[in-house]
Amino acid sequence: MIEAFLRAASDEERLDLVRITPETGERLRAYDLNHGAVSRSGPIEFKSPRESALDAVTNLLLLDYRLGKEDWRTAVLERTPSGLKLDWESFVAYEEVPFPEFMEAADGTSGAYRVSATMADYYNFRYESEGDYLCVRTCDAHGRATCWAYAARLSETAAQLLRLFEQAEDGSAARAPINVMLRLRFVRHSDGLAHSQALIEEVVSDSWFLGNG
Repeated sequence: MIEAFLRAASDEERLDLVRITPETGERLRAYDLNHGAVSRSGPIEFKSPRESALDAVTNLLLLDYRLGKEDWRTAVLERTPSGLKLDWESFVAYEEVPFPEFMEAADGTSGAYRVSATMADYYNFRYESEGDYLCVRTCDAHGRATCWAYAARLSETAAQLLRLFEQAEDGSAARAPINVMLRLRFVRHSDGLAHSQALIEEVVSDSWFLGNG
């Protein structure tokens, strides 16, 4: 499935291979126009597919893959009457506004982004109190930019993140990273700068998979 998607020569061919949500067609065509279609670069490796509990309703499989020398990533596949379909948005880590541009604008609007998050302890400026905030270091899915992100310590958002970190550690080294989708908002401080610090408004998804959109 992944190899077929990477070999596809047109948007129409790619759309035949992916999970369809109301936004998929428009987003895929716009993404290919702005970024170029995702293509195969070098050899591709796979691990054995495994069942997923990401969505209690949709019948999903997880497939770990690696393109060339890139890091291992996980593709989400849905079983359908017409065969397996690739979850395109998580596969390309779709975003409406590129994360570096979103960080630079820091205009107080919020955006949902697929990030790799790690527990951190950087407390400064408006987020100076460890007692008031949980701090995580986030890197966007494409590895272009990092920021410090904060959730109110007593919020359900902070509690959910702590549960996910605990699950990720599973007896391994502390501060294991997690792949999540967060709604972030950059707010400028009194000096007019955001200092690469964002408020976490919501855990949109506990993975890079967004369900039925």
